[in-house]
Amino acid sequence: GGIHSNAVIYPNPAYDKITLNSKNGDEIMQVIITDITGKMVYSISNEGGMTIDRVDISFLQAGTYFVTVSTLNNKYIEKLVIVK
Repeated sequence: GGIHSNAVIYPNPAYDKITLNSKNGDEIMQVIITDITGKMVYSISNEGGMTIDRVDISFLQAGTYFVTVSTLNNKYIEKLVIVK
């Protein structure tokens, strides 16, 4: 709910952590972060029912990334800007 109801990722631009949301409340099954060259820099899968709702991105360099959030029924790709 609230002002982020349609945001899959916030804050954006982000600094050290992002919070993840699926637009319709579907459980998030997988999150993949790729850089602008398409190289995967981070991946996490929902194993054993753990909730993926926050990702520590402090290890990533400043720049533009793409975050793919997969739920059971949908896939969202969001552009993420990381600032330092």
